[in-house]
Amino acid sequence: MKRTLFLIALFAWGGCSSTSFVGKRVDNFTAYYSTFYNARTAYDTAEKALEQPDKAIDRDTYLFVFEPGSPGAGVKDFESAIKKSADVLRGHPNSKWVDDALLLIGKSYYYMGNTVGAQQKFREVIDRQSSLEDEARFWLGLALMSAGSFDEAGAHLQESLDRDKVSKKWLARMRLALGEMYVRQERWEEAAEQLKAGVDRADDRELSSRGQFLLGQVYETIGMFDLASRAYRDVSRFKPIYELEYAARFSAVRVEGEHGVPEDALQSLRKMERDGKNFTNRAELAYLRGRILMADQRSQDAYDTWYDVLYNSDGNISSIRGQTHYHLGLLFRDQFIDFDRAAAHFDTASTSLSRGTRSNAAGRTERLASSPSAITDAAELADVFGTFASFHADVQHFDSLLTLGSLDDEAFRDRIEEIRRQRAAEIVEERRSQERRAAEASFRRTGADVGSAGVPRTGAAGGSADYATAGFLYHRDRSRVQDGLLGFFDRWGERPAVPNWRRRAAITEGRGPGTAEADPESGAPTIPVGTVTGDVTTDALLRSVDVDISEIPRSAEAQAQMRLRRAGSRYELANTLFLSMARPDSAAAWYRLVFEESEDAEISARALYALGEVQRATGDRESADAIYADVLERYPDSEVASRAAQRLGLESAVASVAEADILNDMYRAAFEQWVDGSFDDGMRGMLALAAAYPDSLLSGRSLLAAGAIYSDWAEIERVDITQPIAIEIPDSLWI
Repeated sequence: MKRTLFLIALFAWGGCSSTSFVGKRVDNFTAYYSTFYNARTAYDTAEKALEQPDKAIDRDTYLFVFEPGSPGAGVKDFESAIKKSADVLRGHPNSKWVDDALLLIGKSYYYMGNTVGAQQKFREVIDRQSSLEDEARFWLGLALMSAGSFDEAGAHLQESLDRDKVSKKWLARMRLALGEMYVRQERWEEAAEQLKAGVDRADDRELSSRGQFLLGQVYETIGMFDLASRAYRDVSRFKPIYELEYAARFSAVRVEGEHGVPEDALQSLRKMERDGKNFTNRAELAYLRGRILMADQRSQDAYDTWYDVLYNSDGNISSIRGQTHYHLGLLFRDQFIDFDRAAAHFDTASTSLSRGTRSNAAGRTERLASSPSAITDAAELADVFGTFASFHADVQHFDSLLTLGSLDDEAFRDRIEEIRRQRAAEIVEERRSQERRAAEASFRRTGADVGSAGVPRTGAAGGSADYATAGFLYHRDRSRVQDGLLGFFDRWGERPAVPNWRRRAAITEGRGPGTAEADPESGAPTIPVGTVTGDVTTDALLRSVDVDISEIPRSAEAQAQMRLRRAGSRYELANTLFLSMARPDSAAAWYRLVFEESEDAEISARALYALGEVQRATGDRESADAIYADVLERYPDSEVASRAAQRLGLESAVASVAEADILNDMYRAAFEQWVDGSFDDGMRGMLALAAAYPDSLLSGRSLLAAGAIYSDWAEIERVDITQPIAIEIPDSLWI
């Protein structure tokens, strides 16, 4: 009996060892339900916290097919998943859940931004050559991309795709990941190929829809607009979440309207506007309508549409305000040719638009690549057109002052009085507007504070003061006082509180009281003497209006000085048109005006030479050469004469052989310092040469050499080449 019991115990002990069939079953069961089940539950909870189904799609950046982790999202649950998975590895190293635990740790690290730890765990799974190898290879590719190791990621994913018997599920995901990586590298054709293959084979609707949208962005980038529009429309095949479906339909209509058939796009847009799901986006759809109208050359309709979006829309326009102003700027620049209005819209757009960024799982801010629909030049246009508007305003200001300065004494006094009356009229109108707005606000508040019986609700938040607080007849309630004042004006007109006011007004103005007429020349409203604005009579108002005449040039000398200042502003205005705005024809008109009217020889010479540059830039070399010859004839001693000679292929600006030798020695010395590694001294030498002899033939070469020296210097010293140069630049080299 004892022997039998011993044999049974021995059999039971051997059968339950971790290496036996029964022992493995027990170990697997214990590993799953005691630890790994909890680890997977924690991971699923953390992964769900990353989902943002209501987040709007940023169409101005390329869409991620595989959304990276967000900083702080699900961190505690990811840490719990890592801890419990590590318990599986320590407590059950021979169970079948080891690979799953390693993979779960790696995925948790990935979403937490620990790409190094994630890569290590994924490689461990791959080395074990288990059934999870395909999945681990996919995740390793994502981890390498997240770390910025694009070349390594591309080689790894391509190697994984070339293997035999790759799971269809992970094959499609690896192709989508490879396509996304090619987008980040701007390898557009390869990206389109991989994305299309991945979308066609993917078994996940969300991944397919995101990949399809990214494919549309890629097609649009390479100018294949028909394919782009079709790709955007095909997103709906995968029944995506609303935000992605809306972004895809919006993009399809935009591409069709701006690069296809505008009428077809407008028809599709009307369907979107009638769809109740898009009600909250009605302002953005109206903005899109304006873009299509502009592309269809219906400029006034586009302007009216955008004006309504900005000032009459009842929807939220915060996300499209900058875009609307930007396109209004384009409209005034290209269609209405009003650069001052364009400058105002570009300026507003530049302060409202922002570049796409995101915070990665590690908490670092990353700048995302801009998609074809993004507006990237608003700040540049605001700067260029703002410069134009500033110089144009200066020119108009000088024109106005010179016109006033040229008047005789009597006409000058009359004009100043006219300006004073116009300003007073503007003050009157502004006060009336303020009173109307106050009355409207008071009416709205009063309506909200009056009960059904017509009795004011005392103590109501934001309401009128009660009787005890406001005093007798509510004389301390400013809203009621304004209501009474407006009622008085409605009944009696804007009459002054003085005796015989009708007779005074009739004698002084020769017309009835309280009437305002338009000035016959300017069209501006004038103010009759004796009218009232609030509690200030017009006589007192006119006396209070000060017209500063200190800038007006009344003497011949002052007028000559102002004409010189105006010529400088005209010249800078022409430079802006020619060099920054690519408007050579407009620039030529201003250069010609400066040349013909300026009394200063130097600025006239520069304007004439610039006129030759305009002709040269437009391809008219014959006219340009004639102008250069004219510069040499009229202004042989001017600053630009040597440049004109060089354009004509005449003698060098270097006056003598001795001077040429000095220049060559300076250049040779700086060059040798560069070769010897003295970048600082070499660069200073080149810049000094260019500053001392700006008109020499070696000036341009020395500036080019200075740039090359700085490039070498930055590469060897590991200096950011986009940062300011750490040496002084001679003032003469700044343009």
